[in-house]
Amino acid sequence: MGFFESVSSCFGKYATLSGRASRSEYWFFQLFSIILIMLTAGLAFLVLFLPLFAVTARRLHDLDRSAWWMLLPLIPLVGSIIIFIWYCSKGTIGGNRFGPDPLADIFRAHLGGGMPVREQTEQLAKIKGLLDSGAITLAEFNRMKSEILAS
Repeated sequence: MGFFESVSSCFGKYATLSGRASRSEYWFFQLFSIILIMLTAGLAFLVLFLPLFAVTARRLHDLDRSAWWMLLPLIPLVGSIIIFIWYCSKGTIGGNRFGPDPLADIFRAHLGGGMPVREQTEQLAKIKGLLDSGAITLAEFNRMKSEILAS
């Protein structure tokens, strides 16, 4: 039995458990299955590679780590364990050098409104500038900071 005959026969008897299958029918269908799986896996890899890379970089950014840490699994065993733990860890609270907290506005909306994180961050930066310039004291800065964060 040839390759195409085997594939056709197997699909024709796809749920038939009785009867017999020759070696050629069995092995040609196994070969067909492996080829099909490899092709679809390759296609899935091409479709998913960039989105997976991007979400992994953003996940590391949520932890305030550079995307270069994706190379950590190149250290056998230990690197994979460490990065797996990081991927499961909670991100930094509030904004970090990579941007605002992706969950802050969601939690704020769920808890009943409040000032958007971006506006809070801008106000905190302004009062930090006032503190650095000596225009306000540390006690005034802390009071103002508490008010901003409470809003």
